[in-house]
Amino acid sequence: MFQNLLAGSVHQITSSANTIALQLRMGLESGSWGGGGWGWGFGFLWPLLWLIVLAATIGIVMYFLTRQTSSTNANNALVVLRERYARGEIEDEEFEERASRLRDHP
Repeated sequence: MFQNLLAGSVHQITSSANTIALQLRMGLESGSWGGGGWGWGFGFLWPLLWLIVLAATIGIVMYFLTRQTSSTNANNALVVLRERYARGEIEDEEFEERASRLRDHP
């Protein structure tokens, strides 16, 4: 579910950026925004725009992936701790102390 939501968001961002870039390019090339030469003079901005969109997309994806991974690791550690407690490998006090640390620092 999370991956579908993320994929939809990335698709929407890139689609919107593509639409804006196309509208700007059409306006600049046709001369309707005050002089047909603007497309050549500011041509370096298009790759810069795409680099910004790409960097933002990668940043968003990495943020969500690392956030999900850290909480999953904490949950896995808590499961292992509970199993050790159930087998009698650790005492009540040690279990409470470690579980508290895991809950405080995911």
